[in-house]
Amino acid sequence: MSIYRSSGKNTEIYEEYELYTRQYVENVGGSSNFTAKEGTIYGDEPKTAKPLELTNLYVKVRLGSDYDGEFGFDWVDVNPETKEIEKIQGVPFSELSYFYKEGTTKEDLGSIVEKYADEIGAKHIIQDHYRFNPISKHIDIPYVLIKPEQKITLSVEVILWKGKVSDDIISITGDEFYDFEIVGGEKEGKTAKKKLKKAGKFDLKIKCLKAGSEKMYDFNHSNPNTGSHVVGGLIMMENEILTLKFRVIAVVSSAGNPIEKSKNIFRNFKDSKITDFLNEKALNQAGYKVVIENEQMFKDLETTDVDDFFYAFDKEDWKRKNLFSVDENRKKFSLIKNDQGEERFKEEQQEGQLVLDYQVEDGTDSAGNKKYKMQSNDLDETVSIYYADKLKSKAKEYKGGLIILSDFECSNSSVAAFSRMFPVNHYGLFVAVNGHNSKNVFAHELGHMLGLAHIFVEDVEKDEHKNKINTIKDYKNRIEKCKGDIAKEKISNQVSDKDLKAKPLKNQSKVLQTFLTHFVQKQTLEECLNNTNIYLLQKMEYRNEQIKFYTDKANEKKEYSSYSIAGKVVSKAEFKDAINTSLKMNETEKKNLEKQIESNNLSLKKLSLLNTKGIFEFDSEYFLINEDKLKIYEDYLKLKLEKDWEVIKSNYVYFNFKSTENIMDYGQVLKDGQDSVKKNKFLSHQIIIMRNDYENYK
Repeated sequence: MSIYRSSGKNTEIYEEYELYTRQYVENVGGSSNFTAKEGTIYGDEPKTAKPLELTNLYVKVRLGSDYDGEFGFDWVDVNPETKEIEKIQGVPFSELSYFYKEGTTKEDLGSIVEKYADEIGAKHIIQDHYRFNPISKHIDIPYVLIKPEQKITLSVEVILWKGKVSDDIISITGDEFYDFEIVGGEKEGKTAKKKLKKAGKFDLKIKCLKAGSEKMYDFNHSNPNTGSHVVGGLIMMENEILTLKFRVIAVVSSAGNPIEKSKNIFRNFKDSKITDFLNEKALNQAGYKVVIENEQMFKDLETTDVDDFFYAFDKEDWKRKNLFSVDENRKKFSLIKNDQGEERFKEEQQEGQLVLDYQVEDGTDSAGNKKYKMQSNDLDETVSIYYADKLKSKAKEYKGGLIILSDFECSNSSVAAFSRMFPVNHYGLFVAVNGHNSKNVFAHELGHMLGLAHIFVEDVEKDEHKNKINTIKDYKNRIEKCKGDIAKEKISNQVSDKDLKAKPLKNQSKVLQTFLTHFVQKQTLEECLNNTNIYLLQKMEYRNEQIKFYTDKANEKKEYSSYSIAGKVVSKAEFKDAINTSLKMNETEKKNLEKQIESNNLSLKKLSLLNTKGIFEFDSEYFLINEDKLKIYEDYLKLKLEKDWEVIKSNYVYFNFKSTENIMDYGQVLKDGQDSVKKNKFLSHQIIIMRNDYENYK
């Protein structure tokens, strides 16, 4: 038998020489000869190769009809003969719009491309993510995540593709982590089994006994004639409970009674049972448990002091700061009862809106006309700062995740809530009043916080992908240029072409880079600032020496018969002017050095007050020589840019807008804030992303 080589994988799956290959053939060239095991039938080419036909049935595991997000479950439907991708978690392959395509070289970052540009590549990357049973027909092995002590029921279908059922037994074996029970079957130790009378469906009950790492559990088909073979299975995902702790706070205006306004917001949050939803039908799918840090406040809401849990702003003050505005055309509708007890909606003008972003002047164009750009308010960060200042004024503080609830809509009425994928350690979300009653809004935004992109691609996502790639390329170029500049400086700071030793540091000349804001690691920047300061202090010593020298020359009373500068004879007046010019230049350079040292020391002081881990955006003016600038750039590339890109490319498939039941899709909010479309699933790669992101919140 000949098996042709292709860019796909030839995988050994069952004893020596039993091989299969993908359906698709790319770059075929050359061949290898193998001796097939007697009695095994293979296709002659990859495109006709079939799975090993050692059994006449296979097992497909799916959700029950009553599933509503109680656990994580992901699957893919394929053609059992060809492994052709048909559906991903129930969504037709035709609804796939974009996917992440790997680069062709190590330096190539790859990109998010449209499916139609490489449909085979899209199918391959999906096949690579999922696992399939190679015996009998192609069938996927679904991913499942349930919490310790949780019990679930799945639907199992036995599909007979040839012959008939006779003395056939299906079994699955549990262990210390999972207990399996086949409804209508029997147990033998840890093995659940069922003697088949016919093909069809049965229920499988699973109980998680304790948390464990990822493991595959096989369905075995045994028959006196064919022996025992794997015909399907489950991948039980790693399921240690991950706890996210949030404090819920309100942001209201100071007009009227801000305490009662805040309590109304808290009552609604409690009555809506948002936390229960997140823990039972959303984030639980990734093994998360959401804990409310101020839970006791909610329990004692009618009697407790809530002053530590809200921030009240002055509307006029926030108007001046472009944080608040009033659109007279914006209405709100509240459900009331008339004298006869009949419910109706009451229409009122909104009190105002919180401003997401606003226009600011941005210079002029070539024709002299004013240009404008949009300035973001970062409302979540802004409110967090004001809230922290309020606590500080009471000699209190809170460090941890925040859920910020506002009783205003945002200036863009389509924004009911928002959180952030980046920075990767962003810990919170902001929910406007029109999102308070939508449980899916909370789940969707916390998905962003835990590293998930939208499951669809729009222009904003395309631009973000391009910007990330371009920024990574830019910083790689900056790093290479910086290395080149360091090499040039090393040569220029040698004693001579013959004496390659470095000059004394005070006599060296190094270029300084000014930083105003940049992503840094605290420890790295502290080391860099101290190192640059050593150079600056040495240059200060040199300038002081030069100032003394030129001051002495300027004050010298002795007369000379002639004067020269750099070997050129000049007049006494010209000589004196040159001395004074050099003196002023050195005095100016000294002042610059003093400013640079002062700025660096101030930045060091700011850093000393910060208790932060990882990379963060540091707003402060400071100066670094090339060697230290290189370290900052390398940290930014490795710990921020490349890490962000890993998050982006791990969100590797995207579907048409509103075509899925995925929590990261849209289409779940009506005008009155109620959920309109069931969005209750995460894909397995999304679950992995969220679980990996937990490192940022420990």
